[in-house]
Amino acid sequence: MGKTRKKEAAQLESLRLSALVYKWTSSYLPSIGAQSPHTVRTYRSSLGLFTRFLSQNKGITPFNLNADCFSANVLNEWAVWMKTSAKLSSATCNNRMAAIKSLLLFMGGEDMGLAYLYDTARKRVKPLHEPQREVKSISKEAIKALFQEPDLSRRIGRRDYAFMLLAYGTGMRLDEVLSLKIKDLTMVKGKGAVRVLGKGNKLRTIPLLDDLIDCLCSYMNEFHSRTPKENDLLFYSPCHNMRAKLTQPAMTKRLKMYAERAHSTCSEVPLDMHAHILRHSRATHWREEGLNLVEIMELLGHSSYQSTLIYQTVTDQQKREAIEKMADDEINNLPKKWLLPEKMSLAEAFGIHTKQPYYYPNFLDGSA
Repeated sequence: MGKTRKKEAAQLESLRLSALVYKWTSSYLPSIGAQSPHTVRTYRSSLGLFTRFLSQNKGITPFNLNADCFSANVLNEWAVWMKTSAKLSSATCNNRMAAIKSLLLFMGGEDMGLAYLYDTARKRVKPLHEPQREVKSISKEAIKALFQEPDLSRRIGRRDYAFMLLAYGTGMRLDEVLSLKIKDLTMVKGKGAVRVLGKGNKLRTIPLLDDLIDCLCSYMNEFHSRTPKENDLLFYSPCHNMRAKLTQPAMTKRLKMYAERAHSTCSEVPLDMHAHILRHSRATHWREEGLNLVEIMELLGHSSYQSTLIYQTVTDQQKREAIEKMADDEINNLPKKWLLPEKMSLAEAFGIHTKQPYYYPNFLDGSA
């Protein structure tokens, strides 16, 4: 009788956990927990990968699922499996793990008896080391070569030019640009701005330079009426007398076409051009122009300062300027501000076994 009760209790726990996971995927993520369909797809894909691991490596079924399946030990085993068996990069493994931790946080909120799972995972499941990403950006000269390619004598060329100028000028993500509506723009010279709803429902405001405002005004006069509807998409695709949202693959295809043409005159323009290179390039150029990382973080809409640190590497121009300063004769010929006696032991230099202490004015008084 005791075995029967234990079996029934185990089945009830399995059903309860399965119901919580189902609620997370079917109700919570689409309505509250995620901000975009892409995030929902990513989280479900992560859960699918975790489910595959549990099924293949742990023999877990809907009838023997238990809280131990979400323990820190199992999650760490899963991380190793993703890295070795699934051949995923460290960054992808960390993203997949973050999704499951989000699930655990939800489960703890629904059932306090499960709250320990997230707390334990947060403390004991550490992210895998990720090598520093190389920022794929292009120079201002390459940007100019790329922007010369749209045919401004054609309607679609003028649209593409306005799109590219806005994407580069603001550093917005591709979907952020394609999701912009007329009401999101303030087209007043000297006070121009665009309001962007980015990842995590984070709202930010990006200034618009006057030249960009002129370009957008010309575009809107042609593609929108003199009194455009504020809820209309800024960039759209005509479809059955409706204005549908432009797709990301469609705009990426246009950028690649222009990149292929520009590459013949400027080899730095990559053939695999995409909108995120414009975003990286804008951030890199902001850094070259003297903006600090906190300002760039706000402009790009990063939720974490860590994401912006990829732009901390000094640029080639900054390296060149530093070398030129070092080679400046006026600096190199400056007289030395401190001297040590010619005969001095290392112990004396360190202040050991010496009767007369030596004074290092430039180093010890903070003036060096």
